[in-house]
Amino acid sequence: MNKKIIALAIAAMVGGALNAEAAIEFDRTGAGGSAAILSDGDGATIFTDVFDWAPGNILFQNIVRRGAAEGQAFAFDLYGHGVLSSYLLNGNPVALSAPGSEITYTFKVPVIATVGPAATSWNLNALGGGTFEMFFQSVANSVAATGAGFSDGQLILSGAFQPRFDPLVYANGESGNLSSSAIPGTKPLLDQNSNGTTSLGSIRTDKMNGSVNLAIDALFADRNFFITDVTDQTDPLEFDVDFASFLGAPFTQVDPSAIVGGKSGETATIGANAWGTAPGATTGPFNITPNFGGDSLNNAGCTTFPCDIMVQSDASSKFTATLTPEPGTLALIGASMLGLGISRRRSRKAA
Repeated sequence: MNKKIIALAIAAMVGGALNAEAAIEFDRTGAGGSAAILSDGDGATIFTDVFDWAPGNILFQNIVRRGAAEGQAFAFDLYGHGVLSSYLLNGNPVALSAPGSEITYTFKVPVIATVGPAATSWNLNALGGGTFEMFFQSVANSVAATGAGFSDGQLILSGAFQPRFDPLVYANGESGNLSSSAIPGTKPLLDQNSNGTTSLGSIRTDKMNGSVNLAIDALFADRNFFITDVTDQTDPLEFDVDFASFLGAPFTQVDPSAIVGGKSGETATIGANAWGTAPGATTGPFNITPNFGGDSLNNAGCTTFPCDIMVQSDASSKFTATLTPEPGTLALIGASMLGLGISRRRSRKAA
């Protein structure tokens, strides 16, 4: 038994990387580590390992296409935005946003889709790159129904997505991590949120469920907020910012947004695709107005192509630290283990 434990320990160490959720020190006010107690009774500076986002929006832009053959690949973009709900530590809430303020995120991640059998499904793989950004706004002003106010604050973190080659499958029918179930007859309105605000009021939808899990390398972080340096990508400690979300439609907890994510004035490049647009054609701006096709349905069967699919997002971002022992440390551990083995054999001979 002891030999097995020692062997596993050596294997883990030689493997070179140990991953664990990591608590970071974060100043909710951006004051560089203030010791002040705010009007909500919590400290300005807290320890947290998860940013828990309120329900938001994710848009699969140009995913619905017709005339594509099995095995054909095409590129499209995934957009999203949301606002912080609370900070967690070890699964428990520790604080909300500083009173009166808000923290928001927007993102764009490029995706490659490969058409599956009978052109009824797509295998999706997130490419590296894209953008993930977090903003601090001293006066909360984001509006889900319009999509305004999610990227007009102070930039406090930005990063790029890591490649993710675990397929995310979208299918016209129950399949994989994102599925669309056709609802017969009159389909429900996309906006089922009970707050009284009507957004995209004429759009109807099929039922959708799924999940997405992406990893982000933080390339910039404002150290007045992130007291812990989450951009440190050097040994022995590296931080990743995970973005995990459950997806669904109709929208029941937040309004579907008239405009989703991104930054105005920018353009996106798409590759060769099923409806004949030449490689390198541009679409944009990044603050995308959802296109549901001529039938105004949020599903995989729109009547004009390309068109989009929109889902409610229930997301969280956890901070993961990767500890990579330096070569000298590994050598020292190996020598210690070798010494332990020699000592054990000597004790057996003496017996």
